[in-house]
Amino acid sequence: MSVKRVECLSLVEDYATIECSVRLRNRTTTFNRITFILNYDVNPIFRFTLFYKFSNGMYRKFLVDITEDLCGYIEGKRFAPLMNLLWGSVTNYTNIEGCPLKKGVEYYIKDFVFDPSVFPPGAISGQYRVDIRTVNAIDRKKIFLIQGYAEVESLL
Repeated sequence: MSVKRVECLSLVEDYATIECSVRLRNRTTTFNRITFILNYDVNPIFRFTLFYKFSNGMYRKFLVDITEDLCGYIEGKRFAPLMNLLWGSVTNYTNIEGCPLKKGVEYYIKDFVFDPSVFPPGAISGQYRVDIRTVNAIDRKKIFLIQGYAEVESLL
């Protein structure tokens, strides 16, 4: 599996600034980077939605649509199966350590290489998009949207 691009969008003006980038590590692997600065203290809630690109060029929801509470997970208060898979592969690349995320701090996930073993075995070959919508649990305001585009070759 290879990540082709990552796009980021701040959803509420003046709530946060966010930047995303992807750069080639080698022919088949990419480094992914997400950097953001919040203008308010935030307890992030992530909604992960997976889409599959069909032959007509349209992306349709595909198997995964899960909402996870990052702070609840970090503090051990919530069972979060998807965060359990993802957080273990991200922790070595980020400075996010506790909650709430503080106003004015530059948070990042730098030079992250997506681990294909997190993807379900027997996944259908093709193009995928994952949307990660972030909401603040404190005031329920939408913060940002991250869209990642990837291509999966047969994992069988």
